[in-house]
Amino acid sequence: LGLWVSSIVDDLNFQVAAVYACLREGPRLVLRKGAAHAPLADEAAIDPETLEHVLSNKSGRYPRDPKLDALARVVALDSFFWMSLPGRDQPLLLLAGYGAGFGRFYTLHDYDLGHFLLFGSHLAALLENQELIAELDRERSELSTSNAQLDASLSKLRDAQAKLLQSTKVLAEVSRRAGMADVATGVLHNVGNVLNSINVSAELSLERLRALRVGGVERVAELLNRAPEELGEFFRSDHRGRVLPTYLKELAGHLSGEVSGIAAELRSLQENVDHIKSIITKQQAYARTVGVSEPCSVTELIEDAIGLVRDSFGELGIRVVRDYAEVPPFLMDRHKVVQILVNLLTNAKHALAESDQEPKQITISVRHRPGGSLSLVVCDNGVGVAPEHLPKLFTYGFTTRKNGHGFGLHASALAAMELGGSLTCTSPGRGGGASFVLELPVRLPFAARG
Repeated sequence: LGLWVSSIVDDLNFQVAAVYACLREGPRLVLRKGAAHAPLADEAAIDPETLEHVLSNKSGRYPRDPKLDALARVVALDSFFWMSLPGRDQPLLLLAGYGAGFGRFYTLHDYDLGHFLLFGSHLAALLENQELIAELDRERSELSTSNAQLDASLSKLRDAQAKLLQSTKVLAEVSRRAGMADVATGVLHNVGNVLNSINVSAELSLERLRALRVGGVERVAELLNRAPEELGEFFRSDHRGRVLPTYLKELAGHLSGEVSGIAAELRSLQENVDHIKSIITKQQAYARTVGVSEPCSVTELIEDAIGLVRDSFGELGIRVVRDYAEVPPFLMDRHKVVQILVNLLTNAKHALAESDQEPKQITISVRHRPGGSLSLVVCDNGVGVAPEHLPKLFTYGFTTRKNGHGFGLHASALAAMELGGSLTCTSPGRGGGASFVLELPVRLPFAARG
């Protein structure tokens, strides 16, 4: 029991862990401490209703369960997980949590409950097979294999963390070199979302590694370290030998499942790292100002712009509707066009974030009049633009957002002029959404000219 409470505190980072026996002494019901990793009361009275609730519900958490207020006062804990076991002679109550005054600084999570219940189940198995488990362990070859698998998993985790660090350094350089602040901010936001997923995968992998109980397996090897002629008798006549194969099979299944789970988290982590690399690569391709016109597919440029901001759309539940007319490739400066589109998409996202309109939608249209200009239209059903704001919408420093800087649309309008086109906005007013139209001159590649 002492080893169990120490493991709960050391491996799962709880402040307090304890095992109490539930006893009936005459008319009194008492909790008597069997082991604890904190100066808790050695004995405390408990009312029948609380004891019946604990024994019938098997496990839970406090303070979610108000029926355990009395128990919380008795053991002087602010928050805790609990689990009841039948025990050999009397029921046992397992506790793990935080003492008085500390509960408000720590939060009990569902995954913590899962780990606590797993440790409790291990204790139950140990109590049921106390005499056998004290001596059984895995074979040395299995220990070597398990350690090799763990080393390989740790190596993959370190490699992924190194790639993440490198990606983060590249991201910082990309952000510094970005010519348009809104583009860089959008990329940072998208990568931040992916980094959160990477952090979760890394933490889950580390927690599962800590939870693997392989430290005592040498005892099984010692149990099997006997003369070959003695092993047959051991497996036939000794109770420990008869149950050893079943135990080893169950333990191997447990470790195999944990290693598979860790591998799955590492695969998810690697996929997210690759996603960050993809975002950064795309940002690097469009962050610099090249000033060179080349044949470009208009729809591919639009999709690249959407790819740079798509992750932030998902947070708001924004739906993107595409209305592309068939147009041939045109000569244009792809970098400037994508920067303009990213700014327009980001502006539409902010307008939708401030609106109660549902569903939130951005419609992107492509139109081309033969012999005329190319029109790229970005419409949203967000908060709209007040009539008095339309004349100064593209003025440097003008913004209606609390944290806006007022140069995204200004920079986009200047870029449109540099391309020989224009950027305009129409809106029916507040609450009516807005439409931004990027007009570009049509220049066909030489091979496509008649």
